[in-house]
Amino acid sequence: MPWYTGTQVLYMNTRLVKEAGLDPANPPKTKEELYEWGRQIKAKTGAAGYATQFSANLFPSEGVPILDADRSKPAFNTEEAIAVVNNLKKLIEEGVIVKDDAPFDKQIQYYSSEQVAFELSGPSFINFLKTSAPNVYENTVAVPLPTGKADLRYSNSMNLVVPKGSKNPQDAADFAAFVTNTANQTAFSKSSNTLPSTKESIQDPFFLAIRQYAGIASQNRFGAKPRQGAGVLFGRAERLGH
Repeated sequence: MPWYTGTQVLYMNTRLVKEAGLDPANPPKTKEELYEWGRQIKAKTGAAGYATQFSANLFPSEGVPILDADRSKPAFNTEEAIAVVNNLKKLIEEGVIVKDDAPFDKQIQYYSSEQVAFELSGPSFINFLKTSAPNVYENTVAVPLPTGKADLRYSNSMNLVVPKGSKNPQDAADFAAFVTNTANQTAFSKSSNTLPSTKESIQDPFFLAIRQYAGIASQNRFGAKPRQGAGVLFGRAERLGH
Protein backbone atom coordinates (compact mmCIF):
# COMPACT_ATOMS: atom_id res chain seq x y z
CA MET A 1 0.00 0.00 0.00
CA PRO A 2 1.37 3.45 -0.86
CA TRP A 3 2.64 5.31 2.20
CA TYR A 4 4.67 8.51 1.92
CA THR A 5 6.95 9.93 -0.73
CA GLY A 6 9.28 12.79 -1.58
CA THR A 7 11.16 13.87 -4.68
CA GLN A 8 14.89 14.46 -4.57
CA VAL A 9 16.40 17.92 -4.78
CA LEU A 10 19.97 19.21 -4.94
CA TYR A 11 21.21 20.66 -1.66
CA MET A 12 24.06 23.11 -2.05
CA ASN A 13 26.54 24.50 0.46
CA THR A 14 26.57 28.10 -0.71
CA ARG A 15 29.77 28.90 1.15
CA LEU A 16 31.73 26.25 -0.78
CA VAL A 17 29.95 27.07 -4.03
CA LYS A 18 30.86 30.77 -3.77
CA GLU A 19 34.41 29.95 -2.69
CA ALA A 20 34.76 27.99 -5.93
CA GLY A 21 33.62 31.02 -7.92
CA LEU A 22 30.19 29.62 -8.76
CA ASP A 23 26.79 31.30 -8.47
CA PRO A 24 24.23 29.44 -6.32
CA ALA A 25 21.47 31.57 -7.85
CA ASN A 26 22.23 29.96 -11.22
CA PRO A 27 22.50 26.26 -10.28
CA PRO A 28 23.30 23.35 -12.60
CA LYS A 29 20.28 21.94 -14.41
CA THR A 30 21.80 18.79 -15.91
CA LYS A 31 24.05 16.09 -14.51
CA GLU A 32 26.83 17.15 -16.86
CA GLU A 33 26.64 20.69 -15.50
CA LEU A 34 26.65 19.29 -11.95
CA TYR A 35 29.80 17.29 -12.73
CA GLU A 36 31.51 20.42 -14.04
CA TRP A 37 30.59 22.26 -10.85
CA GLY A 38 31.97 19.33 -8.85
CA ARG A 39 35.29 19.50 -10.70
CA GLN A 40 35.60 23.23 -10.05
CA ILE A 41 34.71 22.84 -6.38
CA LYS A 42 37.28 20.07 -5.98
CA ALA A 43 39.95 22.22 -7.64
CA LYS A 44 39.16 25.41 -5.71
CA THR A 45 38.16 24.15 -2.25
CA GLY A 46 39.37 20.55 -1.94
CA ALA A 47 35.84 19.34 -1.13
CA ALA A 48 34.26 16.63 -3.25
CA GLY A 49 31.09 17.15 -5.22
CA TYR A 50 28.76 14.76 -3.42
CA ALA A 51 28.36 11.37 -1.78
CA THR A 52 25.78 8.85 -2.94
CA GLN A 53 24.66 5.28 -2.61
CA PHE A 54 25.33 3.55 -5.91
CA SER A 55 22.19 1.94 -7.26
CA ALA A 56 20.59 0.64 -10.44
CA ASN A 57 18.60 3.83 -11.00
CA LEU A 58 21.79 5.30 -12.46
CA PHE A 59 21.01 3.39 -15.68
CA PRO A 60 17.46 4.61 -16.41
CA SER A 61 18.42 8.15 -15.43
CA GLU A 62 20.87 8.04 -18.34
CA GLY A 63 18.39 6.40 -20.72
CA VAL A 64 19.66 2.83 -20.29
CA PRO A 65 16.82 0.36 -19.56
CA ILE A 66 17.34 -2.30 -16.91
CA LEU A 67 14.81 -4.74 -18.42
CA ASP A 68 13.62 -5.35 -21.96
CA ALA A 69 10.20 -4.21 -23.20
CA ASP A 70 8.56 -7.40 -21.89
CA ARG A 71 10.28 -6.99 -18.51
CA SER A 72 11.43 -10.58 -18.79
CA LYS A 73 15.17 -10.22 -19.47
CA PRO A 74 18.01 -7.87 -18.52
CA ALA A 75 18.64 -5.15 -21.06
CA PHE A 76 21.65 -3.35 -19.59
CA ASN A 77 24.43 -5.47 -21.10
CA THR A 78 25.11 -2.80 -23.69
CA GLU A 79 27.81 -0.38 -24.76
CA GLU A 80 25.68 2.46 -23.40
CA ALA A 81 25.57 0.87 -19.94
CA ILE A 82 29.33 0.29 -20.00
CA ALA A 83 29.81 3.96 -20.84
CA VAL A 84 27.68 4.96 -17.84
CA VAL A 85 29.77 2.80 -15.50
CA ASN A 86 33.05 4.06 -16.97
CA ASN A 87 31.89 7.65 -16.53
CA LEU A 88 31.02 6.92 -12.90
CA LYS A 89 34.51 5.50 -12.38
CA LYS A 90 36.03 8.64 -13.91
CA LEU A 91 33.94 10.92 -11.69
CA ILE A 92 35.09 9.04 -8.59
CA GLU A 93 38.73 9.31 -9.67
CA GLU A 94 38.29 13.06 -10.23
CA GLY A 95 36.78 13.54 -6.78
CA VAL A 96 33.43 14.67 -8.12
CA ILE A 97 31.72 11.73 -6.40
CA VAL A 98 32.96 10.22 -3.14
CA LYS A 99 34.28 6.67 -3.58
CA ASP A 100 32.36 5.44 -0.53
CA ASP A 101 29.04 3.70 -1.27
CA ALA A 102 27.30 6.01 1.19
CA PRO A 103 23.90 5.24 2.70
CA PHE A 104 21.70 8.07 3.93
CA ASP A 105 23.39 8.48 7.34
CA LYS A 106 26.85 8.65 5.75
CA GLN A 107 25.60 11.22 3.24
CA ILE A 108 24.51 13.40 6.16
CA GLN A 109 27.96 13.03 7.75
CA TYR A 110 29.81 13.97 4.56
CA TYR A 111 27.65 17.03 3.97
CA SER A 112 27.54 18.14 7.62
CA SER A 113 31.34 18.08 7.84
CA GLU A 114 31.65 20.00 4.55
CA GLN A 115 33.60 17.19 2.91
CA VAL A 116 31.17 17.58 0.01
CA ALA A 117 29.45 20.66 -1.42
CA PHE A 118 26.25 18.97 -2.63
CA GLU A 119 23.80 16.31 -1.67
CA LEU A 120 21.13 14.69 -3.81
CA SER A 121 18.39 13.77 -1.38
CA GLY A 122 14.76 14.04 -0.36
CA PRO A 123 13.15 16.67 1.88
CA SER A 124 13.75 14.78 5.14
CA PHE A 125 17.50 15.39 4.68
CA ILE A 126 17.12 18.99 5.83
CA ASN A 127 15.70 17.89 9.20
CA PHE A 128 18.82 15.86 10.00
CA LEU A 129 21.14 18.58 8.72
CA LYS A 130 19.54 21.23 10.90
CA THR A 131 20.28 19.09 13.97
CA SER A 132 23.73 17.79 13.03
CA ALA A 133 25.26 20.96 11.60
CA PRO A 134 23.28 24.19 12.21
CA ASN A 135 25.97 26.39 10.64
CA VAL A 136 26.01 24.32 7.44
CA TYR A 137 22.22 24.32 7.47
CA GLU A 138 22.21 28.12 7.43
CA ASN A 139 24.44 28.08 4.32
CA THR A 140 22.31 25.51 2.48
CA VAL A 141 19.81 26.07 -0.32
CA ALA A 142 17.72 23.50 -2.19
CA VAL A 143 17.23 23.64 -5.96
CA PRO A 144 15.65 21.28 -8.52
CA LEU A 145 17.60 18.08 -9.02
CA PRO A 146 19.82 18.13 -12.13
CA THR A 147 18.78 15.36 -14.49
CA GLY A 148 20.62 12.96 -16.77
CA LYS A 149 20.02 12.15 -20.43
CA ALA A 150 16.58 10.67 -19.73
CA ASP A 151 15.45 13.82 -17.87
CA LEU A 152 14.07 11.78 -14.94
CA ARG A 153 13.73 12.61 -11.28
CA TYR A 154 13.11 9.96 -8.64
CA SER A 155 10.42 9.58 -6.07
CA ASN A 156 11.71 8.02 -2.86
CA SER A 157 8.34 6.44 -2.24
CA MET A 158 7.67 4.10 0.66
CA ASN A 159 5.11 1.30 0.49
CA LEU A 160 3.83 -1.18 3.06
CA VAL A 161 3.54 -4.80 1.92
CA VAL A 162 2.42 -8.04 3.55
CA PRO A 163 4.72 -10.96 2.65
CA LYS A 164 3.00 -14.05 1.28
CA GLY A 165 4.36 -16.16 4.12
CA SER A 166 3.19 -13.82 6.89
CA LYS A 167 1.82 -15.54 10.01
CA ASN A 168 -0.80 -12.83 10.52
CA PRO A 169 -1.67 -11.47 7.07
CA GLN A 170 -5.03 -9.94 7.96
CA ASP A 171 -3.68 -8.18 11.06
CA ALA A 172 -0.76 -6.90 9.01
CA ALA A 173 -3.06 -5.66 6.25
CA ASP A 174 -5.32 -3.92 8.77
CA PHE A 175 -2.31 -2.25 10.36
CA ALA A 176 -1.03 -1.13 6.95
CA ALA A 177 -4.44 0.34 6.14
CA PHE A 178 -4.40 2.19 9.48
CA VAL A 179 -0.89 3.59 8.98
CA THR A 180 -1.64 4.72 5.41
CA ASN A 181 -5.09 6.18 5.93
CA THR A 182 -5.62 9.84 5.08
CA ALA A 183 -5.54 11.22 8.62
CA ASN A 184 -2.37 9.38 9.62
CA GLN A 185 -0.55 10.11 6.37
CA THR A 186 -1.39 13.80 6.66
CA ALA A 187 -0.17 14.03 10.26
CA PHE A 188 2.97 11.97 9.60
CA SER A 189 4.03 13.93 6.53
CA LYS A 190 3.59 17.27 8.28
CA SER A 191 5.86 16.06 11.07
CA SER A 192 8.47 14.25 8.96
CA ASN A 193 8.82 16.76 6.11
CA THR A 194 7.63 14.25 3.51
CA LEU A 195 4.69 14.14 1.10
CA PRO A 196 1.62 11.95 1.59
CA SER A 197 0.38 9.65 -1.16
CA THR A 198 -3.39 10.02 -0.73
CA LYS A 199 -5.31 12.48 -2.91
CA GLU A 200 -7.24 13.70 0.11
CA SER A 201 -4.09 14.44 2.12
CA ILE A 202 -2.53 16.51 -0.62
CA GLN A 203 -5.57 18.83 -0.55
CA ASP A 204 -4.78 19.79 3.04
CA PRO A 205 -4.06 23.55 3.29
CA PHE A 206 -0.56 22.74 4.57
CA PHE A 207 0.43 21.03 1.31
CA LEU A 208 -1.48 23.45 -0.90
CA ALA A 209 0.61 26.24 0.62
CA ILE A 210 3.79 24.34 -0.30
CA ARG A 211 2.57 24.03 -3.89
CA GLN A 212 1.95 27.79 -4.05
CA TYR A 213 5.61 28.37 -3.22
CA ALA A 214 6.90 25.85 -5.76
CA GLY A 215 8.05 28.61 -8.12
CA ILE A 216 10.13 30.59 -5.62
CA ALA A 217 13.73 31.23 -6.65
CA SER A 218 16.66 29.09 -5.58
CA GLN A 219 17.68 31.33 -2.68
CA ASN A 220 14.88 29.70 -0.67
CA ARG A 221 15.36 26.25 0.79
CA PHE A 222 12.55 24.41 -0.95
CA GLY A 223 11.72 26.48 -4.02
CA ALA A 224 12.08 26.39 -7.82
CA LYS A 225 10.33 24.78 -10.73
CA PRO A 226 11.24 21.38 -12.22
CA ARG A 227 12.57 21.10 -15.74
CA GLN A 228 9.90 20.70 -18.40
CA GLY A 229 8.88 17.05 -18.80
CA ALA A 230 10.94 15.63 -15.96
CA GLY A 231 9.61 12.22 -14.92
CA VAL A 232 9.63 10.19 -11.73
CA LEU A 233 10.69 6.59 -11.04
CA PHE A 234 11.11 3.98 -8.32
CA GLY A 235 9.96 3.29 -4.79
CA ARG A 236 10.66 1.20 -1.74
CA ALA A 237 8.66 -1.28 0.32
CA GLU A 238 8.58 -1.95 4.05
CA ARG A 239 7.64 -5.50 5.14
CA LEU A 240 4.88 -6.18 7.65
CA GLY A 241 3.30 -9.16 9.30
CA HIS A 242 6.30 -11.21 10.48
